[in-house]
Amino acid sequence: MEPMVVMLMEKEQGTGYLIKEIGSYRVMEGGAYIDAIYLIEKVVHLRLTTDRDLEDWEYAAVFDYYDTEVFGQIILSINEVEEEFNPVWEITFPFTDSQEGMENLLERIITIHKTELNSTYEGIQDKKEEYE
Repeated sequence: MEPMVVMLMEKEQGTGYLIKEIGSYRVMEGGAYIDAIYLIEKVVHLRLTTDRDLEDWEYAAVFDYYDTEVFGQIILSINEVEEEFNPVWEITFPFTDSQEGMENLLERIITIHKTELNSTYEGIQDKKEEYE
C-alpha cells in the first residue's frame, strides 16, 4: 500500500457538518483501511474497514471473531458499525496537537487493526457452513 495523507476535519456535533480543517497526517501504510476520520470536541473518531469486499457469510463472522480488546489502553472506545456494506469499526481516541504524535498513533492503530483483521480472516476460513 502506498503512503497517503489523511485530512482531519472538525465535525459539529449538533449538525454533523464539517466546520474546519484541523490538520493533515501522513499514513505510511494501511491508509486504505480508513473509511472516515473526524474530530468532535478534542476526540478523534476513526472509522476503519476491511481491505476487500466480504461475502455475506463473512460479514457476521468477521464481527464475531474480531477481538476489539487488542487495542488496549491506546484508544478510548471501539464500536461496530453494522449499517455499512463491509464491517466498520469506529475507534475514538484523544486528539493531540503534535503532528508526529498523531501520525504515530494513527500508524499504531492501523497496524493493530490490520494484524487483527488478518488473524480474523484466518480464524474464519473454515466457518462458512456455520454462517450460511
